[in-house]
Amino acid sequence: MTVIRNEDQTLHTEWFMKSIASGRMLNWHSFHLPKYKVNVARNFIHRVCTLSTNLNTAAKKKIIQNQLIMNGYPKTLINRIFHLYINQNNHHGRQEQTASITEIPARTAMPPTIQHQSSSQPTIQPSNPSIDRPTNQSQLQSSTCSNAISSTRPLIITSTDPSAPGMDTQREIASIIQRPPNAYNIEPTTTNHGEHLIYRSIPYVAGLSECIIHILNRDYNNITIACRQTKTIQRFHTPVKDPISMLDRSRVVYKIPCSNCKQCYIGMTNNRLQTRLYGHKTHINKLNRLKELGYSKTDTDMITLRERTALIEHCIDHDHMFNLGQVTVLDRSNHTNTLAFLEMCHITNTPHTVNHRTDVSGLNSTYAAILQTFCKTFQTHQTTNDPPSSNQPLPPPDV
Repeated sequence: MTVIRNEDQTLHTEWFMKSIASGRMLNWHSFHLPKYKVNVARNFIHRVCTLSTNLNTAAKKKIIQNQLIMNGYPKTLINRIFHLYINQNNHHGRQEQTASITEIPARTAMPPTIQHQSSSQPTIQPSNPSIDRPTNQSQLQSSTCSNAISSTRPLIITSTDPSAPGMDTQREIASIIQRPPNAYNIEPTTTNHGEHLIYRSIPYVAGLSECIIHILNRDYNNITIACRQTKTIQRFHTPVKDPISMLDRSRVVYKIPCSNCKQCYIGMTNNRLQTRLYGHKTHINKLNRLKELGYSKTDTDMITLRERTALIEHCIDHDHMFNLGQVTVLDRSNHTNTLAFLEMCHITNTPHTVNHRTDVSGLNSTYAAILQTFCKTFQTHQTTNDPPSSNQPLPPPDV
């Protein structure tokens, strides 16, 4: 914003943009909901018109058109929103001027009188102003709003065929433009029935997300849905950072195989994987020291060590060792609850694990059945696609 001091010591302001500014905003062709784009254009028009007190309407409109057209907005849409904004502001100005006018008391109906003016056509003036013109604030607001909406032609919908392509999107944009802005209203936390509002986000899919939001708004008044972007820059550009080594990764689900049998241990950690392996290595070293000192499995120290993890329990019961150098990362997640769920899923899907039964006690039976079915299908598909081993004879070729 630029502040200008006039000769009469009054101040005026103008909307200002730096010379190095790119002028980019949410592009009209971007993968977002139409209401987000309309609100961006509406907020930009409000900012320019509010901050520019020293410019006329034509100059403001020129600035708005240059910036929005550069971001792909249609000129007809810009004119539509701009004219509605001007009409709404003029309505509010007239409303403030008439707020102090008292209501005229109703009179008995009288025939209208004809008042002759200097022009050749006489003007009919009603004698009862309380009936023929609005007298209170609500009537003036409704009449002015209807005149403002009817004075501007709908420039978005250009086809009258309901089956024409893009008609649903055009109707949605037209309804959003006609909707009054709600920028200064604070979003309530409860509904009229006392229900707590729930806010959730879903990935935006053109045509599908609008239907889901419409159905939820119709059937559930306490749910507010926002769409998040799935086509991000990260998906289209090659990562420029060096990959993180496996031992330096955190919040992972890992698997450690046993060196003496087919069983394995599956665990999770929120710390670095190398730090968690140090913990397993410490338990194994302590077990070796206790064995050297002659401790048996029934001693207190052995029982205390055995209760640490299922990995060290398997080492004590079967006198096996785990190969910590062949650890593999199965999955990862930034959320602790999701990480625990992924650990239970991998324990359920992986055969020959030394994990306790309590490690998967939090997994719902519905998920367990689905995972078992998926695991069987995957194993069958993998067995079918595996090539025959060298010990088995090849099938005879087709004649």
